[in-house]
Amino acid sequence: MDLTRICVYCGTSATRDAFVEKEVKTFGQELAKRGITLVYGGSSLGMMGVLADEVIAAGGKVIGVIPEALVGREAAHKKVELKVVNTMHDRDQTMFDLGDAFVALPGGFGTLDQVLEMITWKQLGIHGKPAVRERDPDGIRAAGTPDPLRRRRQHPGDLHFPGGRAGHVPAAGGLGLTGT
Repeated sequence: MDLTRICVYCGTSATRDAFVEKEVKTFGQELAKRGITLVYGGSSLGMMGVLADEVIAAGGKVIGVIPEALVGREAAHKKVELKVVNTMHDRDQTMFDLGDAFVALPGGFGTLDQVLEMITWKQLGIHGKPAVRERDPDGIRAAGTPDPLRRRRQHPGDLHFPGGRAGHVPAAGGLGLTGT
């Protein structure tokens, strides 16, 4: 399968983790170097902005997809090809349609929601596109392996993204994700 566009899910919150930011920038440089277009959520904030800026700086192409309601709230990126859609559902579908593969980098519950939807669609046979999650210290893990995802749900504040008690999500066993 030729990858011409990779859809990346990540957060609009800033991280204080230098390792995460370095990895996101390296990933963006690699996309541009390989001539792979970035498809992402369209924001200029947080990791989304860092990733888009890095792809652009490296000479790559970026397509942002953002719902009309978030254009001002998430500071729509002004240096990308921006597709403004009506709803979050339209955003999910448009990003799916544009992407040849899906990657989730650190983010909050929106990132989690989007990558789980792609995993679910894959399990249901709706698509056969590759999907991977963020780079862990021991390498890239294929989507569906529970360790980092479980850690994110149990301790969402570890990477300084939204979550904590107010955003508590049950442990993996409670969601039926263990052993997948």
